[in-house]
Amino acid sequence: MPELVCYRASSYRTPVRSRRHGPNSAGRYHAPGSPATQYLSLHPLTPWAEVIRNQRCASVDDALEIRIAIWAARLVLARSPTTIDFELADGGGTLYPIPPEALTDDDPTDCRALAQVHRGDRGAAKVLRVPSAALPGTENVVILGGRRMIEYRIEPIRRIHVPAAISSVDARPPRDLFRFVRRRGTRDEAFEAWRRGEEHEIPALDAGDL
Repeated sequence: MPELVCYRASSYRTPVRSRRHGPNSAGRYHAPGSPATQYLSLHPLTPWAEVIRNQRCASVDDALEIRIAIWAARLVLARSPTTIDFELADGGGTLYPIPPEALTDDDPTDCRALAQVHRGDRGAAKVLRVPSAALPGTENVVILGGRRMIEYRIEPIRRIHVPAAISSVDARPPRDLFRFVRRRGTRDEAFEAWRRGEEHEIPALDAGDL
């Protein structure tokens, strides 16, 4: 079975939500009152970028004020997630075609509609692999449905189980990450590179950037 190692920043006692506890606030792939929706990142810097973007940090000092827990999770799947990238967004890679730029632009309407179609179709995958709007060139995994955390080393026996472990408490982001975060109202460099037929490089931070 496919297995992905993912990361998440969370202020809760668990990085995932059960079916009974859906999100109260809105997100890119869910509206308020939607069923439980999980957001995990495939790059360890992406959760920090998502927090900086969502909290609308205006400066490095604002970002360094953040204190939050970071989790690692093993996502064990029965089949590979449905990948929806810029190339596949308006083609055959999704049940609900959307403009490629809609995957990361500031208006999440198309992304929420896309998720709702995948959530409601019995034959559709319930796990999506999509670009991050916060850290260009990285990806997030969106789980459409409730999950339950289990100990990191345990092999899950049910689809809802997500092995996870907390890796840091009251942590702060790397100082230099701030300049790579795509904030609202700015262009997505990964999308622009794709449109030019180029690759977008993910930032590599070293110890001097901490």
